[in-house]
Amino acid sequence: MKKKKILTYVIIFALTLLLFYNFITMHYATDTYNIINRGYKEYAIKYSLNDGRVFMSLISLFADLINLPIEAYIILLTIIALAVSCISVMKIQSFAEKYYKNDKKISKYIILLISYLIIFNFAFLENMQFAECAVIAISILLDIIAAKAIVEKEKNYVIKSCLLMLISVFCYQGTVNWFITITFFFSIIKGENLKDIIKNVLISGIEIIIGIGANLLQVKCTGILLNMTATRMGSINNIPQNITYILNKLMYILTETSGIFPKYLFITFTGALLFISLFLLNNQKKAYGIIGIIFIGIGASLAPHLITLAAFGTARMYYSIGAIIGLVLLYIFINAKDKKIVYNFIVILISIYFVISVYTYASIMYEHKKVNKQDKEEAIAIGKWIEEYENNSGIEVKYIVIVINGKSHIFYDYINNKCALNYRAIYAEWSRIGLLNYYNNRNFEEVVAPHENYKYYFLDKKWDKLDKEQLVFSGPILYLYVY
Repeated sequence: MKKKKILTYVIIFALTLLLFYNFITMHYATDTYNIINRGYKEYAIKYSLNDGRVFMSLISLFADLINLPIEAYIILLTIIALAVSCISVMKIQSFAEKYYKNDKKISKYIILLISYLIIFNFAFLENMQFAECAVIAISILLDIIAAKAIVEKEKNYVIKSCLLMLISVFCYQGTVNWFITITFFFSIIKGENLKDIIKNVLISGIEIIIGIGANLLQVKCTGILLNMTATRMGSINNIPQNITYILNKLMYILTETSGIFPKYLFITFTGALLFISLFLLNNQKKAYGIIGIIFIGIGASLAPHLITLAAFGTARMYYSIGAIIGLVLLYIFINAKDKKIVYNFIVILISIYFVISVYTYASIMYEHKKVNKQDKEEAIAIGKWIEEYENNSGIEVKYIVIVINGKSHIFYDYINNKCALNYRAIYAEWSRIGLLNYYNNRNFEEVVAPHENYKYYFLDKKWDKLDKEQLVFSGPILYLYVY
């Protein structure tokens, strides 16, 4: 049995590596240029430790210690993330099979496929663009193990799950919504009564509060010791206006899915699954379970934004929302084994959802690499024009003012999947100077314009491609207009 599990893992890991070929052969997220420009040490302290991501900070500091090339750093962390995520797939499959009494071999493969879709959902893809993808994947796995301990009442389960949650939070806080969601899901899969379900969810909720509290304390202490201010801190005073903002944007989030999945796909699939649960399963209790998955998945994802709207609207903050379709598919599949029509309908939906998911992943990663290529070409072209100015004027360019207005393009015109993975690096404020420095081996400093006259250079100008006229020089300062 153990050999069979190992073989299954090797197969799904190999297929996952194939799917993520464009990432494991090196890719550049906008944040990658920020790491390159600032260096591992500064990034580890200012952007990891200062944001409560202790383990990511340690990884970056170690990379700095051994002078690890950025390519090795990104590729290694990407492969680790994929390897850990495949373990998460098998953890969910193992739990589901334990409470699914069916000897059909095909059913086991279907459960494995759905478990894969639960983990590799649209939010996961955005996670994978970052160097933090490895610690995010570890956090997701730890949440699954902690939820299983709570639901199956393992020995000292409260202590065990709380410790796992603490480690998970110090890996990446953005996955806390997943912990409470998977705890609820495991509870209803096991068939717990309402009282025990509520108890399990409350335990997970309390442990989340403990974990976040400890994390905030670490951030506060780091700020005091290193004289820094956390960039993602919020306040309870923000709750009233944040609630209004979240409610106004909720439908947009569910229909757009952060630009990753086709528009309305999430709503369409969720609606179809609700229809099945209400009219075809003909079981009120099972229908409540599905409604619970949807409600908790959405609510848990949005809850952190009550305090702060930092990263609001980005897929990486909605892992539980991304997992909802897979969770509901698995729940219905397990409860439809005696209803042939429902069973067949669910198998068809699973197949459609799988094809759409794989195609979307492959399409976005392909476009992401095209963006990487054009970013590089444009950065090198800008570098050559700068050198041309320096050779003709005898003045070294040291400072760059990036000019962006309503006409500037966030995406290249050939991009179909308008999501965070496909931002132009020259547009994003955290990556643009790093992009120029990296590909030109320079040390430009981005500065605020010393005067407002530069606006006249670009007044009424509109470009749809890179042009030499977008560079205006004034002594050691370059005014660079982003088309």
